[in-house]
Amino acid sequence: GFFDDVIDSFNKNYKLPYDVFVLLSECPPDIGANAYYDPATKGIIICYQLIEQFGDQLYQYTQSDQELHAFVQDAIYETFLHEVGHAFIDIYDLPLIGKEEDAADQLASIVLLQGGDKGADALFTVATTWLEASKQASDMSQLPMWDVHSLDQQRFYNILCFVYGKDPLQYAWLVDEGYLPADRAVYCESEYDKISKSWYELLSPYLKET
Repeated sequence: GFFDDVIDSFNKNYKLPYDVFVLLSECPPDIGANAYYDPATKGIIICYQLIEQFGDQLYQYTQSDQELHAFVQDAIYETFLHEVGHAFIDIYDLPLIGKEEDAADQLASIVLLQGGDKGADALFTVATTWLEASKQASDMSQLPMWDVHSLDQQRFYNILCFVYGKDPLQYAWLVDEGYLPADRAVYCESEYDKISKSWYELLSPYLKET
């Protein structure tokens, strides 16, 4: 019922010109542990293999099956929001002045941070998955410099920057404890303010009256 509630919330808040289906599915080997938005079918597909991968990545950070379930749910929710970002860009024909993958990451972070501390905690979980993924490369030659996504470690720092930028006082410990370099932190509040404002202005015409 988790996705039923999430989808219902989006249906109540956004005007869509047509239905967008959301499918959790076992994906073929050439797709594997992934999630994606298909502009041809107007659908969001989340692969079961990705859910299993999140479980493997987050297991060492949890102390019970219940906690692991909650962590994986946070990671999958952020993944869903990321794909919603792609869907919005396609459906509403939104302009982009940077990489679409980065824009989708930003929207997911903004939506989660609107949920306060709970949303920030979910982003810390997601950041952990990117940190774990970054450890898979043993040398620079294995990094996918060609990919449309930012590198895993970059996505880790981008998430921390957004959390810090939303509330630098509350999350000063990210800098104090060395998780977020001070050289990046000085720009995070401005980054968050500009990007969140941009997304709000782009999506505000499509919000339903409340």
